[in-house]
Amino acid sequence: DAWMNKTFESLLRDKDEIVFAGMWTEACVLNTVRSTTYRNVKPVVCKDACGGHFPHSLLALCTIQSIFGSVVSKVTFR
Repeated sequence: DAWMNKTFESLLRDKDEIVFAGMWTEACVLNTVRSTTYRNVKPVVCKDACGGHFPHSLLALCTIQSIFGSVVSKVTFR
């Protein structure tokens, strides 16, 4: 859970939406996304920029999509 890191928390505490990517979708990404929703911040996960052990990472993405936030294949920043 990246929210355990005080620097991460201080940089992102005032955001209303955060895009996530990372390794170990079934652990690190899922736990950080879960904690993000507890802070009333909308998480968006870019599935093409995540990795992990199949099928566990796929299950984590399904969990994120159905419970915690959005899962997208591509992110475009404006």
